[in-house]
Amino acid sequence: SIINKLKEAKDKLNESEALWRSMVDTAPDMIIAVDQKGIIRFINQNISKLPREKAIGKSMYRFLPSEYRDLARDCIESVFKTGEPESFEVRMGSERKPKWYTYRIGALRLDRKVIAATIISSNTTEFKQAEELMRYKELFDNVTDGVFLLNSEGKFIETNGRMLENTGYDRAELLKLNITRIVETN
Repeated sequence: SIINKLKEAKDKLNESEALWRSMVDTAPDMIIAVDQKGIIRFINQNISKLPREKAIGKSMYRFLPSEYRDLARDCIESVFKTGEPESFEVRMGSERKPKWYTYRIGALRLDRKVIAATIISSNTTEFKQAEELMRYKELFDNVTDGVFLLNSEGKFIETNGRMLENTGYDRAELLKLNITRIVETN
């Protein structure tokens, strides 16, 4: 009967909505929908210790460091204007313990009209740290002088190729030694 088919359709719709809600609520990344002015219309997590329910209706820009607000505004305006995705990175936290976030912004459309911008914010700190470590490692390995790192007892923990050339040791041998073994003392 038509009533049974309507009930089945409603049950499937409710199940689909519950599944979507669960997926968004448990996503490891922050998902935000904002209007053209950057006002939060939906958010799946608490933000800056503010419960997500209280973040709705607030400007998303207030949750960004001031030096990134214009960039975020430009990206959101571009998404509304062009419908094309945008992204930007934000560095937060202290100088000694920075945290990096990547914000990816896409257009949420209804009948081809952009009605909101969907923002996915991912913590990319580990990736940034690995990138930085690779840069230092490249510099360390390619410097023309012998360079090494010692632990607090004077034992070698890292060295570059030039240091190996200068001392005549191979890496495994040198990393077993204390600096006092290769430095002449008076």
